[in-house]
Formats: sequence, structure tokens, C-alpha cells
Amino acid sequence: MNKLVLVTTWVSFVLFLLAIHVTVTEAKANVVLSNRYLQMVYDPQIGRIVSLLNQETKTEYLLPSQISPFMIHVDPTTSNMWEATSRETLRFDGAPQWTLQKTDAGQQLVLQYYHEEYQISAVLSIEVETDAFTRWQLELENTGTTTIVRIDYPQLTSARAAFPHDRLVWPEREGQIVPTPQGINEIVYPGVASMQWLLYGNKQEGLYMAVYDLNAEYKTLRYQGAPMGIRFSFSLWPFLEPGNKWSAPLVEVGVKQDQDWYWGAERYRNWLTNEAGWTIESPQWVEEMTGFGVQFIKNSRGELIMPFNELPLEASRVTGRGGNVLEIKGWHLGGFDTIYPEYVPSEKAGGAAGLRQATQAINAAGRRLIFYNNTRIANKVSPWYQEQATDNDVKAIDGRTYDEHWAGYTFSVMSPTAKGWQDKLVEHQEFLVDIGGSGMFFDQVGAMHPVLDYNQSHESCHASYRVCRRA
Repeated sequence: MNKLVLVTTWVSFVLFLLAIHVTVTEAKANVVLSNRYLQMVYDPQIGRIVSLLNQETKTEYLLPSQISPFMIHVDPTTSNMWEATSRETLRFDGAPQWTLQKTDAGQQLVLQYYHEEYQISAVLSIEVETDAFTRWQLELENTGTTTIVRIDYPQLTSARAAFPHDRLVWPEREGQIVPTPQGINEIVYPGVASMQWLLYGNKQEGLYMAVYDLNAEYKTLRYQGAPMGIRFSFSLWPFLEPGNKWSAPLVEVGVKQDQDWYWGAERYRNWLTNEAGWTIESPQWVEEMTGFGVQFIKNSRGELIMPFNELPLEASRVTGRGGNVLEIKGWHLGGFDTIYPEYVPSEKAGGAAGLRQATQAINAAGRRLIFYNNTRIANKVSPWYQEQATDNDVKAIDGRTYDEHWAGYTFSVMSPTAKGWQDKLVEHQEFLVDIGGSGMFFDQVGAMHPVLDYNQSHESCHASYRVCRRA
């Protein structure tokens, strides 16, 4: 059974018993939202969340001296999101108007903020239901003349004293445990951060924070360690122009017993499969794959290592080593790491006809052939790049491209959301499917550190589309 405690004057208490919706304009005591797992306390005098208590362990997770639950960064010099960058930080330091109400599942605290100078409205809703998590929803409305570039949300400072032998568990690439985190550190999602959650505490219990962004847009997970406490926040980039509204993705803040990496990863995976709908059904042969070998056709100097007509024999060798799939690299014009994205079969290795014959022979033997493709970068001397006039590149705010150098060539990072880049890659995949190829290895989609992409040439573009965003 949920329990809601509102400690005010006896008059307010009577009103609460008689109504399912309570509004207080001048509260003189704290507001408490609780259930059997947690208790969250809001101080309306200062407009802060001042307590998050684990009801089962009686551990207080937060320091009482909290800052505002969110902070907004604006660019007052422009109303154009394509010209905007973070120039000024706005703090909502005053106590907001607040409303406390019952919901079908529990209780909800609604906080209403307004920044008079920049004419920005914010509504923050925090709901406590029957489990160990609070759910946060934030909405912004920009009625001023500036661009809202970034928001840090939520901002919570946990007490180190609550967690002897404290540690941070967060999804840096394959996952990382940081003992007694110090200083300032952040990881960027998607790419460096493989998921959108973190846990702070010890092996017995801890604070859980997660953002459930269905669009998988660019964001950072950040901590700032100090002797007494450690502050956590997520940063999101709405690039909200005047006259527009924006709703942040759902955030969860909760308490967790027996904190570990596997629990957090499994909870996130359940969201991916059951709510986000990002799962793609794999073909049967992928499920039955026992292993695969890798063979270079041409190296980065263009030297022939193996012609296509020898691939069936090489695939049989892979079978002898316990695998049933062969991957080939450098099978195209120029060789490995050269003239991307000109994925045309190398004439020196046997051309399109030779690759087709080899692929069909491998399939006939009950094996599989997959093809390496770099889906992140394009060679600046390739015919396709010369024709596309940087329409598909990722660009910084000053218009420069993000260049890399491999095998004596200069490559530019492409945006996975750019229609021209998608079409070019699909063009070659259709050919590989036609000759009987079983799969493609899409390399380095998330290899580059994600950045803000200011290229307006992309079709269906918006400043909040980022490198590594799910295309």
C-alpha cells in the first residue's frame, strides 16, 4: 500500500483527507512522498529535493544541501539553433509553485518554474508509485528570444558517508566500476557510453539514475566528486528555439539493494526490448553460428593477398577450425582502408563475376560469407565524396569536417542520419545480397567520440541529431 504524508497545518491535513488533489501556495513544512521502498522529501521553502531515503535499509542517499534539480544553458546571441552554443547558464534558484496530487499508481509532485528575464517556463513532475523508483518528467517552453541549447537534469548530490567503500558503476563501453570516484568525469552517449544509466553506492545498496530516450540522441552522463558528496547529472541538448516546446525523455531515480552491473544492464535491456522496441529478429543462421574466420583480399597498399576463387577453400579451413562463417576484408576497389565507400569488387581479385561464383560455392557447401564495410568514414578522393559536396559530412559549428588519416588517405566522418550516405551504403548492400552474400559487417558506426552535428544539408535534419544516433 502506498503511503503519502503531507505535514502542514492541521487544516491542510484535513483538506488532504477530503480531496485527492492538493495545491499549496505557502507551505510551511516539507512534502514527503513515500512507499515501502523509498521516501523522497521536498522542501518547498527552498525548492529542493532534500532527502531520498532507502526505507528498507534506512540509509539517507542525498546530502541536504542540494542545488536546483536542473540547470539550463542558453545562447542569448541567437534564436537560430544552427548558430547556437552554450554561452550562459540559468539557475532556477527560487522556490517554484508546486502541486501535490494522487495518481492511479501513487503520488505526483509537480513543480512549475519561470525565468522572467529569458521567458522560459519549466514543469517538472516527480511520481512515486509502488516500486523502488521515482519517475521524472520535464517539459520546457521557450517564449523568449534566445535558444535553449542544453539542460543538465536531474542534478542530485549523493552523500559519500552513506556508502562505505563507495563505487560508481556505469556503462563506459563494455562497463566500468570506479572505486571512490573523484574529480569530474563524463561519458558521451551513444558510443563511449553504451547505455543510459548509472549506479552509485557500494555492493550492498545504491542510488540508481537512468534516462530512457527512445531517440537515442546525444547526451552525457556526468559525475563530480568531492570529499563530502558526489554530484550526478545527465546533460541533454534540445536546441529549443523561441516559440517551441520540448519534453525531456523519462528519467528514473531510485534505490537499489545488492547493487551490481548485471542488474543495471538487464533492467536497461528489458526497457530496450519491451518498451523501446529496438530489437531486430536475427536470421536463423546467425543464431546457429559457431564462429567465423577473417580473410583479407587486398591490404591497404592494394597488394593482392587472396583472389576470390580461393575463398571456398578458405571457408572450408574455417570449418576445420570449428567455424561456419568467413568474413572478407579489402575485397573492393583500392583495398582495406582505402577508397571507402567505393565498395566495388576488386578486378585484380576476380571482379564481380568471380566474387559471385565464390559466394555461391560457399553457400552450396553449407557455409556463409559476410563482407566488411566501414560505415563511418569516406575517403575525400573517392568519386562519391567528390560529387556529394560535403552534404553528408558531420560538421562542427564553424563548418569544419571531422577528418581522419589512414593508410596515407584523408577520410571525413559521415553522419549516419544523412540520406545520401545511407543510400550509398544500401546501394552496395543490395549488390552483395544479389550475389548470395549472407551478411555485412558494419564497422565503426560508434567508434568516433560522438559530437554535435551542425550540418544543415542532411535531409530530415535537426540540430539534435548526432553522430552515432540510431539511423
